[in-house]
Amino acid sequence: MITIKQPVHWQELQTATAQVLIECGMKAEVEKKISTARGDVSVDVFAQGDIDGIKTVIVCECKNWQRPVEQEKVYAVRTIVQDCGANIAYIISKSGFYPGSYSSTDFTNVVLCNWTEFLKLFEKKWLKQHFVPSITHELDQIVTLMEPREPDWLYGLPEQFQDDVADFKLKYAGLAALAMTTSKYGMMAGETIPDLPLSDNWAPSLTGSLSSEIVDAKGYRELLDAMIQMSEDAISELLSIKNQSY
Repeated sequence: MITIKQPVHWQELQTATAQVLIECGMKAEVEKKISTARGDVSVDVFAQGDIDGIKTVIVCECKNWQRPVEQEKVYAVRTIVQDCGANIAYIISKSGFYPGSYSSTDFTNVVLCNWTEFLKLFEKKWLKQHFVPSITHELDQIVTLMEPREPDWLYGLPEQFQDDVADFKLKYAGLAALAMTTSKYGMMAGETIPDLPLSDNWAPSLTGSLSSEIVDAKGYRELLDAMIQMSEDAISELLSIKNQSY
């Protein structure tokens, strides 16, 4: 799952929906007024961009209601989609839909879903467009430090600090391995992004040196944040060793 966080109110649901689409490479706006064949209308989220080379327009209606979405609302969204030329529309409902709402989407490009289902629909694209590039960029330094060819400054460390560096590399080897696996280089080498949580899907020998936030993360956004935080801690620790040695 992209994230385990559940939006609390309708504004947060709109913002979170737009964020996912933006991170998938689209331009998305919240409470967007658009022109249609029947005049201007406002939609909760309007997104457009290229998906696999195809120009795509997406409309999202975010209903964080305490009641199911009724059939009439689905008809209204169908009309908007037809009149504005959108490729697809998602109605994201906290409390589900009345039975008649589902039949109203037959032979249409309107998808009914809850927040979790919406995230699942975009998970593969989000991992490719946001997660992997972020890992590649944000954790490049920690991966580089673990490569066989060490930075030149490490060779100049006084002997008493060599053990500190060895301990550092052992401590963060698991993080570097995970970062390499989930980076663009890992993808090019045929690696796959592991299922979550890592505690159930990676060997203890690989997870033993990772933070509990990484090992127990159930959402990829939470995993990304935890990996970045541990990487920042690692770089600070290494700089401390470096500064003490001179």
